[in-house]
Amino acid sequence: MNILQRWRDRRAQKKKLRELATVSSIFATLDRLMASGLLSWQPKTRQMLIADPLATIFMQTAEKWQAFIQNLYRWTYYQQCQEAWEKFFEREELKAVRRAMEDGRSKMEDGKTSTISHQPSAITREDIDRIRRARRAEIAQSDMPTPKVQPFEFFCVRDTKDKEAQVVFVGHFEPDTDQIDMATWEDVQRLMQSAK
Repeated sequence: MNILQRWRDRRAQKKKLRELATVSSIFATLDRLMASGLLSWQPKTRQMLIADPLATIFMQTAEKWQAFIQNLYRWTYYQQCQEAWEKFFEREELKAVRRAMEDGRSKMEDGKTSTISHQPSAITREDIDRIRRARRAEIAQSDMPTPKVQPFEFFCVRDTKDKEAQVVFVGHFEPDTDQIDMATWEDVQRLMQSAK
């Protein structure tokens, strides 16, 4: 490999590392905002609640707001992927443990001694952990299904001294087109009343 090619590869690698560091920093910031109560994600309904003070900061320009909503989407998609992959790992690990238990039973039924235990269905906790770790190590990233890209709704809410927060804005983000549709809550209520 020539020197120029090595330099290009190293430069591309540094660029990827900078991008990963930026994404990691953004996700850490969003995690802190979530922990402080300025953001609230409801995965089942795919709704994001954004506190009004936080929304006000990012609504100063359309570009800032667009970038903020896109980062929220990436963060929620990352969470969705993590959850889907963890469920996939758990299913695969469970299948591996069940196969090991069935192999132990079949060896006992054939009259052979079991390498796992003297009882047909008994597997020690250490065996289960070893089987699960081995199966997790065998899984390639290409084996894991990638979750479907889905839009989400967001609500900008203002805390009041009452128990219920007041909705200020509602919106919808479509990740395929990067389209943000937004309206004030008053406009939505007016439209709902006129449709009756």
